[in-house]
Amino acid sequence: MQGLNTHALNCAVLAGREDKTTRMFDLTQGVFHGTAFCLAPNLFLTAAHVFLQTKAVGPDVCVARLTPGSFHGITVEDVELFDDIDVALLHCPGLAADILPFSFMPLPYLADVFCAGFAFGFQPPVFHMRAFKGHIVNRRELDLLKAGPPGYELSFIAPPGLSGGGRGWWAMETWPPPSLRQYKWGLLMEVHFNTDLQTKVNRLAAENQSEAAEYVQQLVEHYVDHDGWFREKVKSGLAQLDRGEYLTNEEVAERMKRAFPS
Repeated sequence: MQGLNTHALNCAVLAGREDKTTRMFDLTQGVFHGTAFCLAPNLFLTAAHVFLQTKAVGPDVCVARLTPGSFHGITVEDVELFDDIDVALLHCPGLAADILPFSFMPLPYLADVFCAGFAFGFQPPVFHMRAFKGHIVNRRELDLLKAGPPGYELSFIAPPGLSGGGRGWWAMETWPPPSLRQYKWGLLMEVHFNTDLQTKVNRLAAENQSEAAEYVQQLVEHYVDHDGWFREKVKSGLAQLDRGEYLTNEEVAERMKRAFPS
């Protein structure tokens, strides 16, 4: 993991109480439940069970970047849960963290992997980052989850505290293809397409002069960015309505008459 700022990539998920006046979260009193990482500006991913356990303790849920000497925690303002695959997306506006790219490329047996988080290392006000390294043992359906998503067995047991954190990998000499043969860190995720959709992805990726996995990642990044933008616009519009900043039907009709005189 040389060259990576693990504290900027991995954030803690805490239960506690936000000061509603200052909007500050007292990290020294937070109860730790798991790890999260940044998918896009202000958008973080963790395990659904981590968020639910944290919310049950609450009353507030915070995502915190615990860089030594510079702690910063933001209360979760919105959440979308995908219980069937144990995923939670958390909206934490204003929390700065390095964005962690992910890939849909399936990993082969014995691929080297690593992860980092706050396993057994959270005793406020002292926090300890811990890292683990091993390899892929098996790729199979995670039958303990309702949707049975594909997942991986690793050669090390992820202890309590790593739930929700990303997994990284080092490229093997012959894998992945040359355009992706570089040092990577990200969420191990496998997505299955039907034959027709896979054919379309391969064709469009070729037209885009990229590998299929790279092309799919670009599409997902674009969707996540647009989704974040759309949510902000909706919230802004609702806020304007709450402030009474809108036009009545009569005012709209009058403006249209002035703009399009008969």
